[in-house]
Amino acid sequence: YIFNADSKIQNQAYEIWYEFAEENPEFIERRESLLVCSLDSWEYKNALESKNLERKRLERQKESRKNIGLVLNQIRSGEHLNGIRLLANEYFRDLKHDTKPVDTLIEKFGEDILPDILEGFQSILSRNDVPTPQDIMNSNGTYYTWWEAILAAINECYEKDKNLSMIEPDVLKTGYALSYFFPVFRIEKGGAKSHITLDWVKYYRLKHSADYRKLLIELIEQEIKFKNKRFGFTNTLKTSALAQKWNSEEALKLIEKYPNADEKTLKDLLSIILNNNEYSQSLLELAERIINKKGYLKKEQRAIWLAVGFLLSPNAFSNKIIKYCKNRPFVVWTMRDLISDYLKDSIQTGKSLTEFQLESFITCCGILFENTEHPNGGWSGERNKWD
Repeated sequence: YIFNADSKIQNQAYEIWYEFAEENPEFIERRESLLVCSLDSWEYKNALESKNLERKRLERQKESRKNIGLVLNQIRSGEHLNGIRLLANEYFRDLKHDTKPVDTLIEKFGEDILPDILEGFQSILSRNDVPTPQDIMNSNGTYYTWWEAILAAINECYEKDKNLSMIEPDVLKTGYALSYFFPVFRIEKGGAKSHITLDWVKYYRLKHSADYRKLLIELIEQEIKFKNKRFGFTNTLKTSALAQKWNSEEALKLIEKYPNADEKTLKDLLSIILNNNEYSQSLLELAERIINKKGYLKKEQRAIWLAVGFLLSPNAFSNKIIKYCKNRPFVVWTMRDLISDYLKDSIQTGKSLTEFQLESFITCCGILFENTEHPNGGWSGERNKWD
């Protein structure tokens, strides 16, 4: 009989026949005399290596099943947080391009206890210490690793029903914040890792758009209050295609409420509005009010607001910014950053600086920096006097 290794049925028949002799020693000699291998030596070596790898995988699975089996009841009820943490970490670990997260759990722990593991994930959602988005934003680097199981539970609910109706709205908010806290990566065919957005997160943004808008603004406010720029929610407001219709309106509200926000956040929010002519007048009026409040703005923030006024009303703000830039080199770099953002889509928007604006900007540079060439050797940074 010629055995074809590519045939699943023949594979199964061969394994049964081979194992039969192991259990019935009187057949071993006959099996060995009949068994002929026509593989080349390198194929045989590869086959042995594959067999050894599979054996080791099964041994690891057996050990993992044994360890999880000892605490499976506590995992199922959501009590054994260390076990839940380990399982959630495995769930999202190194996803391959053609697999789902549950496939990783099946490979490591076996399919028969998968329902128990998934039940444990769902039990986590009923705990009374599930964090709020505010808890996450205020964690300041200190967090509980079992929080990743919340993401796994929501993901499994979505994979099952292709909607999020079974998840409480507050838990969804927490899950969305955690999707930034625990990024998921997929291994592509070539071996490179790429960050992916889970399908349920895309669904939430699209189908729960009003909730998504409100939550995103809440998270940006927490980001500003706690000075936690780890997640980049402001950048999401700036770049998300789903936010383009309303991001200028929300950005204007945010800078009116937080005119002294950190430099990067303030620049990101302002760049959203500066590229939307509909809000130019409102932004100019806000800049005038804030700048005229003596002692209200920090020095970097004052430079940013003066630069905004200079872009929108150069005649009114030119002398103010030239006066303020004396002995303050950072003002030039602040102006440069905002001008770059303002003009980045100039071909599409038709925006440009007037001759008067260019002259004023050159005057600021001339006050602070002497005329100099680039050095012959290398240099670092982008805020040198030759820049």
